[in-house]
Amino acid sequence: MTDQGEKKPAELQNQTIPKNSRRTFPLHAYITTYDVSTMVTSTGGDVICERAMYSGDWSWGHDSIGVTMPASTWYLAEGSTAGGMQTYILVQNPNPDPVTVDLTLMTDQGEKKPAELQNQTIPKNSRRTFPLHAYITTYDVSTMVTSTGGDVICERAMYSGDWSWGHDSIGVTMPASTWYLAEGSTAGGMQTYILVQNPNPDPVTVDLTLMTDQGEKKPAELQNQTIPKNSRRTFPLHAYITTYDVSTKVDATGGPVICERAMYSGDWIWGHDSVGFTP
Repeated sequence: MTDQGEKKPAELQNQTIPKNSRRTFPLHAYITTYDVSTMVTSTGGDVICERAMYSGDWSWGHDSIGVTMPASTWYLAEGSTAGGMQTYILVQNPNPDPVTVDLTLMTDQGEKKPAELQNQTIPKNSRRTFPLHAYITTYDVSTMVTSTGGDVICERAMYSGDWSWGHDSIGVTMPASTWYLAEGSTAGGMQTYILVQNPNPDPVTVDLTLMTDQGEKKPAELQNQTIPKNSRRTFPLHAYITTYDVSTKVDATGGPVICERAMYSGDWIWGHDSVGFTP
């Protein structure tokens, strides 16, 4: 599903995957476009899909699992457009009719709704890309995407200004009061950020519990922290603990939230990101 509508290359149809095995399908061998989303359907048994993407010189790469159901509301906690960083919201419309989407940005300065991101049409079986850096400059921006006319699928991709690194994640369709983020490292110069989006019309309070190779840590600066309504907070774990092994639990009161974890090298030559897990 591309910016030019649906494409079904013959070489990608009726392909067999043997039992207990894996197949790789290189989209760049069949189509050239900046905007391509994919729908995979299987017969004879259920399958699992991921999408990996790399630069032409293999200097960066990112990856995400797919999702099994579209939805009318998506939340994407990570995003940054200051310091030259570029953030793209990627919206796939798998429906046989056009849909309309509205993007609400939740920042460190509260809610923003640029006119150019409202009432936007995505044609049937196609994909649209929304570059947030064209509309706002901030280190802290989360996004809520709502659709009418049909459910959609959303991811968020983010790149450095010099395209030396990039990372990507699917959105989530429901906020929650508890999130777990297993990865994290703050030793060796590495930086780990916990990104919390509050989509509620009222402030929420969050507590971050760090689970390390030395047991549980609860820095005072990460407890009882307020996130204003319709906004985003970033918590830099490397400011509070130094260890190669740190996982995080986020508990929210006053309303459910959305959490991601982004991690970077000390010299910012690589970065990666993941949504958290909620029970």
